[in-house]
Amino acid sequence: MINDDIIAELYFLLHSFVLGILTMILYDTLRIFRKIVKHSVVALAIEDLIYWLICGICIFLMLYQENNGSIRWFAIAGVACGMLIYNGTISSYITDIISKILKFILKIFGRILKVMFKPISILLHFVKKFTNFAGNKGKKLAVFNKKQLKKTLKTVKIILSRH
Repeated sequence: MINDDIIAELYFLLHSFVLGILTMILYDTLRIFRKIVKHSVVALAIEDLIYWLICGICIFLMLYQENNGSIRWFAIAGVACGMLIYNGTISSYITDIISKILKFILKIFGRILKVMFKPISILLHFVKKFTNFAGNKGKKLAVFNKKQLKKTLKTVKIILSRH
């Protein structure tokens, strides 16, 4: 019969392997997000930093709960193997499929919103034309009134200087 300590170590290795897969699934969500929304280099660096902090905390918690916080290299190797196997097998297919589906959904949603807001867009276009027209007429009226006011003031000054 297999020793209970060996079974416990195998469970520990299995948990670390699954944690490696889960960390790569988390990174795949980040990859999908990056395929949908364009990022700057700074944003990519910050996202990666946050990702690795989360992964480090998760691995530390697993080591703490399963092995009283002592680092067992086979557990780290189990996490690495889980990450590598998942990344080498189905990760690229999953990210491609999900990102294409989400892009398609967003494209359809964008078209629906465009159709829904078309009347508002047309209304805003006419409001803009009207305000431009009114603004131009208002400027011309203001220039005309300013000229008339100058003429009137000049006339008043002449009349007042005579008396």
